[in-house]
Amino acid sequence: MSIDSGQEIRLRQLGPRNFTPWRWVLVADSDGAMRGLVQEGAPPTNIYAIGSVLSNQARLIANLGPPVLAEIENAQALALDATEGLEFATLVLERYLQRAYRLKHHEHYSDLRLLVKNVAAVLSALQQSALVSNRLLDSLELAEARSRSAKPHG
Repeated sequence: MSIDSGQEIRLRQLGPRNFTPWRWVLVADSDGAMRGLVQEGAPPTNIYAIGSVLSNQARLIANLGPPVLAEIENAQALALDATEGLEFATLVLERYLQRAYRLKHHEHYSDLRLLVKNVAAVLSALQQSALVSNRLLDSLELAEARSRSAKPHG
């Protein structure tokens, strides 16, 4: 069985994977429970969940693990770059469409309108798909911020 060169490069970048499950371990239990995300054989994550009951986001984070969340964050950065590129392309296409109207190049109207419409549709789809990763990463950042402020001082 061969590995696609893209997958091989990606696996090399990620380094060796530890497939041991991630789990929440009780760290402190004063007024509210505080759990730390751990994986046997992995360095500390400094990711904490606060509260007597684990939230859905905390369960999702444990199921995915920080490496997957880092991949989501990288994908989000690439999506942002693609979004900016598509927004620029839309502006250029709209300028060409206006120029075609002004110069009465009737043969280009439909092609340019179709391009503007298709780029706008791709841009919209890209922005919608980014919403899910934004929510997940925002939840993680909020959990980290809360854990830093609630960390026991020793």
